[in-house]
Amino acid sequence: MRNSITLALPLLLAFGACGDSGGGDGGGESKNSLPASSGVTATAKASALSDADLQKLCAYAIKRYDGLDKTKSCEAAAAFLTKDKQSCKAFAQLCESGTQPKNDCSKLTMQMVSSCDETVSAVEDCLKEDAESAADFTNMVSCDDAGKVQMPDQTDACAQVLSKCSAVEGQEPKN
Repeated sequence: MRNSITLALPLLLAFGACGDSGGGDGGGESKNSLPASSGVTATAKASALSDADLQKLCAYAIKRYDGLDKTKSCEAAAAFLTKDKQSCKAFAQLCESGTQPKNDCSKLTMQMVSSCDETVSAVEDCLKEDAESAADFTNMVSCDDAGKVQMPDQTDACAQVLSKCSAVEGQEPKN
């Protein structure tokens, strides 16, 4: 079974949400201040969105992940990628000191989601669950866990989206 965080990368790339992971102080927007939806018609298929609607969905994805604490995200990534506490701390420090590209929806194209036969509502549900899973993961993993970290299981909402949008990951959609 694929995991939730594995889904985050292709969705973030497809919906343009790569970049800075919040301010490092946990000062991103609270869950209560996040918009309930992107403002795009919930029943619309991702593959049929206009450029303007695709930009709205992209901005929504960015807001969902933007509140992740950079320090915690770097340490969690380091714990996953390294084998010991010393290597983890060095990797996390390098990650934190690096500059991140700004979140930018301008590079998003319809070609990236042209075979995604899922509704906007389902994609939004996946983004909500995946961002929450990523936040939980970054809050519970530290360099003390280096070499022992396993990614969380994929959320149900994201499994549904991947079954209809796997081409977003460069694979053929499942039927």
